[in-house]
Amino acid sequence: MHRSHILAREIRGAVVVLLVAVLIAWLFAKLTDDRAEAKAQRQSLESTTTVATTTTTTTTTIVDNDERLCGIATAFRDDLAALPVQLVSPGGADRSSGLPIDIGYAPQEGVEATAQAPPRIIDPERIDPLASGLLGAPQRVAFDFYSAASTLRLGLIDADFDAAVDYLGDLIAVAEPYGWNRAEILESNLSDRWTALTTQVPVSVENSLTYVEEQCDIAIGPGFVYREPAPELPVLDQIFVPTEIDPSVDPAARRGPPAGDE
Repeated sequence: MHRSHILAREIRGAVVVLLVAVLIAWLFAKLTDDRAEAKAQRQSLESTTTVATTTTTTTTTIVDNDERLCGIATAFRDDLAALPVQLVSPGGADRSSGLPIDIGYAPQEGVEATAQAPPRIIDPERIDPLASGLLGAPQRVAFDFYSAASTLRLGLIDADFDAAVDYLGDLIAVAEPYGWNRAEILESNLSDRWTALTTQVPVSVENSLTYVEEQCDIAIGPGFVYREPAPELPVLDQIFVPTEIDPSVDPAARRGPPAGDE
């Protein structure tokens, strides 16, 4: 019985030693594998080709407001030249003569004329403005140009572009509901407004067109500004101017000086 205990204890000791040996061997193998794997990864990283990153810089071009104005002024001039105009009387008779009419034509010194501007003041008794192409389309084209130009910051001239937008906008607001029919407008309650708009000289338009010509070298005539003769002022009654009173019939002259003056 004693020997069996000794044998069992020796067997257990041998088993423990064997397990320890196996564990040490496994740990050594694991460490060797980890070192081999780390070395392989390091070699892989060292052999990787480095790709240079190319940075593309985008340069934003700043467009000058005067350049933008010249661009839309060029389109405006072309649009005016494309509008069909032929002067006709209220009865339909042709009133055109000479060169073709260009709404935006502006004569230039030393340049041979290829067109002519429309009349500066239209007599509706002689020329039908709507049938002749002088009302409606020219004002709408001009309004689009001035609306676009008024969004630019050009300096002191901004006030003139804004005023031109207001002027053309008022004219369109009065005439558009009546289809630009002058007779219907004059019969409406907006006749006084129509008369005021069509008989005034819009200085803002003239100033803005001068600025465009100076900055862009583009001459644009004010043919899109519709003007009629100003109505004749009514003849007023003669104002009575009293003459001097004859002292012989003036009661105040017969009185003597005040008592305090003696």
